[in-house]
Amino acid sequence: MSTTNRSRIIAVILAVIVLFGVAVGTVRPTEAAEYAPAKALPSLSGKTTQQKVVAIAQSQIGYAETVNNKTVYGKWFHDKTGKQGYCAWCAIFISWVLMKADAGDLITYTYTAGAYSFGLLKSQYGQSHSFKDIKDGTYVPQPGDIISYYDEGSSNTVSSKLKYTNGHVGIVISANVDKAKGKLNLVTVDGNWGDKVSKRTFSVSLSNGKTGLTGGNAYVYAVSNPGYNLYDDVQAFKRNAKSSSNMVLAPKSGSVCFFDNPSNNSKTVVSKYISGKYLHASVAAKNAQGVKFYLIDKADDAKLIGKYVSEKQVTQVNNKTPKVTVTAKGKTLTAKITNVTATGYSYIFKDNLTGKTTKFSTNVSTGTFNGALLRKYTITVSAYWVIGGVKYTSSTATATKWTI
Repeated sequence: MSTTNRSRIIAVILAVIVLFGVAVGTVRPTEAAEYAPAKALPSLSGKTTQQKVVAIAQSQIGYAETVNNKTVYGKWFHDKTGKQGYCAWCAIFISWVLMKADAGDLITYTYTAGAYSFGLLKSQYGQSHSFKDIKDGTYVPQPGDIISYYDEGSSNTVSSKLKYTNGHVGIVISANVDKAKGKLNLVTVDGNWGDKVSKRTFSVSLSNGKTGLTGGNAYVYAVSNPGYNLYDDVQAFKRNAKSSSNMVLAPKSGSVCFFDNPSNNSKTVVSKYISGKYLHASVAAKNAQGVKFYLIDKADDAKLIGKYVSEKQVTQVNNKTPKVTVTAKGKTLTAKITNVTATGYSYIFKDNLTGKTTKFSTNVSTGTFNGALLRKYTITVSAYWVIGGVKYTSSTATATKWTI
């Protein structure tokens, strides 16, 4: 091959290499190169959801965006929701943390830094508290809570308003109220604080919610609890509902109760629970053992709410109407309740002449009352059960008796 031809071939090869390099250079870098991977997660074994959220948030301290708000959290958020991910990312970081803690059902994934944005104003598990609740002492922030800030230009700083939008959000790690100094002391982990995940230790004035910072972080206006503990209770109930570990939910007013009889796998709506009424209306005590009780919003919606307790307490509960017998000895009346076994018993002794009533409750099925001689009394009794902190009352039984 002549020197000239060899030179031409080399020139062509070099041109191809150059063109290839240029072409490669025009390709958009891979997304993995645009942001750093998340930091390693800690061991979550044996932790509650609340503990997982705190541990995951702390594990990411120091993670920094690359350029133009690009983070691994934003990439996940965009893939999950189809919404923008490469933007101010404090709320996105919280969404990612709860997702990693398997608690994504507790919130609405959002990139908007507002207390209402996470859907906790109408959550069946969680609740948002205004700073006024903290100032008044009705709520103290808990680990894992979402804390919301707003800017120094907003007015009425200590209010019940929960829908400010221009601000910042973070995750509470610890909190304590120092009433003597009028301060709320906080440790938080915040995404997009100084373009990275940062741990912050600071105090907030209880008088006005002021942080001492400026801009969108000047005031704390809300702290939202996603309801981790209740969520864990419900998940535990779901895991154990079909096992030999029988449980019962303490219902909320207006909910529908039904029972699941394991002998025939039947589910029967029992009654609409109203505060102060007993749990069920059609299961006798002898049949209560082994029956699992559920609480649902609607008869056709099996979403569980409430808090469970051991069902061994429920074996005492039945739908029998109590019976009462009354004896008199002089002016002393003794009422004996039968046909039920309960946590406690209530008695009402009414003097039919004067209309005066005496009421009391005991944990025994016999109640004694000293009245007036030669008077007719009406005695009304009932039984009650306390299950999971909720009191359920039976129907009443009545008798009349004269003192002699």
